[in-house]
Amino acid sequence: MDELGLPLRMFEAGSEPSGRKRVNNYFNLRWIDIIKSALEEEDLEMLNESQFRRVLQMGSHTFSVMFLHYCLSRQLLTAKEYELWWIFVGKPIRYAIQDFALVTGLNCGDGVGLTGEAAEKGIGRGKASGKGKSSMSIWDDLFRGEEKPTPGWIMERLVKGKKYKDRLTRLRLSLLVLVEGILCPTCGTTKIRPEIVSMLGDLDAFMKYPWGRESFILTVRSTKARSAVNYVKDTMAIQGFTHAMVLVTVTACPSIIIKTGGADPLADSTLSSEEIISRVVDRKVVVNIVSAKTVDQLGQAYVRSLISTDEEGEDLYRGLGDKEDTSVDTMVALIDDDYPFEHNTWSGGVKADEVKLKKGHAQTSESSDENVPEPVEKDNAHHGGVEWWLPRDPRGKSSLTPVPRMVVRVSILMSKHYLAAADDNEEKVIAMYEGYILSLKGHFNSEVGGLRTDLQAATSAIAHLESKVTGEFDKINQLLKSRLRGADMGPTYGFSPERHSPPFQSE
Repeated sequence: MDELGLPLRMFEAGSEPSGRKRVNNYFNLRWIDIIKSALEEEDLEMLNESQFRRVLQMGSHTFSVMFLHYCLSRQLLTAKEYELWWIFVGKPIRYAIQDFALVTGLNCGDGVGLTGEAAEKGIGRGKASGKGKSSMSIWDDLFRGEEKPTPGWIMERLVKGKKYKDRLTRLRLSLLVLVEGILCPTCGTTKIRPEIVSMLGDLDAFMKYPWGRESFILTVRSTKARSAVNYVKDTMAIQGFTHAMVLVTVTACPSIIIKTGGADPLADSTLSSEEIISRVVDRKVVVNIVSAKTVDQLGQAYVRSLISTDEEGEDLYRGLGDKEDTSVDTMVALIDDDYPFEHNTWSGGVKADEVKLKKGHAQTSESSDENVPEPVEKDNAHHGGVEWWLPRDPRGKSSLTPVPRMVVRVSILMSKHYLAAADDNEEKVIAMYEGYILSLKGHFNSEVGGLRTDLQAATSAIAHLESKVTGEFDKINQLLKSRLRGADMGPTYGFSPERHSPPFQSE
């Protein structure tokens, strides 16, 4: 309601983008388990006692690209640079640095930048300044001639496990993947920054650096830069660790992943946000997009709009120096007063179909019948009172066999049912496939390496044998030649070089 002075929606209620829209991710949670298997127990224990502990628990999670798109398309527009808000079950949910810190466990405090400046706005990804002298030896040890290594390049080595190089190399490479490949990726082939490599010279300082702050700022800036036009497309990309947005939403509304028909520890309404996220990250998190939409649309589930409210978290946010927004202040005040927000509380926004039309895209809708075949003339006497339809020919002709309209309707409903079921499993299958392909590639690389070694050994043995045989053949050849030339050798096998007739002649 406008009179409340609340933030406006990005998309009008009921007119959000529909269909199989998704947010592309540049990180791969399946890498986490591969990293863990490549580390020695002592190093893994060190990481589990660091700020990366909670992230290392997320290897069994499946990042829901469709669920995140669903949430962000219900986003509220604010002047905040370092804060996002979206609506779920009609209630506002905040995504701020203190909420990010809670669900990830990462250090989000102030720190010293890579070149000595205050890191209040994050490290950033400007033009690489090149590899300094202090990092040259580390770079060479890690990459050995690879000029533009990526997290994917590193994972092709770490998938070999403890067989790959030495313990320190594997630890350093694992830390690079955690930072550059999972928390702060900027594209599908993020290049490893030389300045990050140089930090590996002091592992203690590396482990304490506020990587959470950099990851959050990268993610929220990338999200803020996306407009309604981006959301109406089938896919859109956001940099950083967007899985944290899913975790914040699940922590705010655990009903999203609570399974019906059995006791679930998350169903306890007395749990604090800290207890909820602790239990969430420790399980195999998979968001069923169909069930999540149902929870949202029913509007009955409990939602905690602010999952982090402690003073330490507020200090993190104040340290960013964000802009003021009176509509956000009003919303927070209403949250504190337990205002009964509903789906119809929020106003404003554009219609997704109108955004498509402005950009020249065809207007489509899940509920439209535009893909239903065109009708032909009815002949109730001949077809028993059933309305018959012909599939639409792109040239305007109808030459196919007519089918009953009710069959077409049922087919469309069945198709939508199967698509919804596919949405539930697609993300799990894709994640499993990516992990399988990476493991398979590592296995093939290992096997090919072994075959190459065996082939080299066989080639060497054959060359040695060939050389030996050739030498023996030369000796025999020389011996034969010397005997044929030597007159003092006497008759041999009934033959003398001085005789030109057989030794025995018939009389």
